[in-house]
Amino acid sequence: MSAPRQAFLIHGLLFPRAFGLVGVGGLGIVMAALCALMVTSASQDARQYQTALDEGGNVLVVTTENGGTLSAPWCDALMQRSDVVHSGGVSKTRLVRYLQLPGERLQEARVTPGFLNLVAPSAGLTADHGVLLGEGAAEALGASADSLLIEQQGGTSPVSGVVNVSLRDPRAARWVFVPTAPVGRVDECWVESAQYLRETTSRSLGPWLEESEPLRVERLRSDAPEDSVDASLGVVTRGLVLAQILLLAVLGTFVARRDRSAATLLRALGLSRRRLTLVALARSASIGGAAMTVAFVLTGVASVLLRVTPEIVLSSLVSAACSATAFVMTYSVSMVTRQSSLVEDLRDN
Repeated sequence: MSAPRQAFLIHGLLFPRAFGLVGVGGLGIVMAALCALMVTSASQDARQYQTALDEGGNVLVVTTENGGTLSAPWCDALMQRSDVVHSGGVSKTRLVRYLQLPGERLQEARVTPGFLNLVAPSAGLTADHGVLLGEGAAEALGASADSLLIEQQGGTSPVSGVVNVSLRDPRAARWVFVPTAPVGRVDECWVESAQYLRETTSRSLGPWLEESEPLRVERLRSDAPEDSVDASLGVVTRGLVLAQILLLAVLGTFVARRDRSAATLLRALGLSRRRLTLVALARSASIGGAAMTVAFVLTGVASVLLRVTPEIVLSSLVSAACSATAFVMTYSVSMVTRQSSLVEDLRDN
């Protein structure tokens, strides 16, 4: 049979218009739905992890075993390490009674700039003068930025700002913070490690701080951020990835069964196995590629609506690409490997 005739038969038998519209659209919607479910599950996972980070899941509190003090310069210098995000020192100094709150004494604490950045990382705090108040202390005193606190002993302290520290350290919400340069000694050194490095950072702090006394390293939160995430969400996400790949593989086999009679006829009319393989690859790639394009567009829309990170979107699209590849492979294998016996039967008859 001539090449033009073969080409006409291939196009007519393997590329019907109805399936091109309905099949590709349906396949793309199925892939997009599974991608959207993966994006939703992964975004919930990411939100839980971020919440644990915000609450201080990676924060370590370093003190000495014997109740001594630590070097403030060394403590703030920990931020130079690649595995540390923030570090800073804090020392409780005295209990202060103010005329604005005569019936209660508030804890005053001397803190380094690194400590302020650690307990309120999103605030970008700076204090050129005066004191900073925890949100609980500010509420009790009826004070705000630019207020003037008057001590019962006669001293005054201008308020330069209010610090929201309750998320990471609720006990400090009613403290009065006195920002100081990182010099001298501090009672505690707070360190926030980089993601997934809390335990590694904890083990390495002793040699870095170079203290003569043995150190005690405690965790602000017992669970690391990665342990605070609902494990079932990761199982669901991985299950959806596997389900998508298996579903597309099964669909590839189903579509191949639908096209097998046409492929058998082409083989009986003289189309070589090599050319049939190329045809099967082109056929499945066109369906899988078009469906993947539909899935990409719909997944992009869903990601915008759900406001998820680019990393999550990328992982779902990679899953869709793997699923489309599974479709192409199963379709092509099913089309080519089961033709020999049918072709022989046709030729014998």
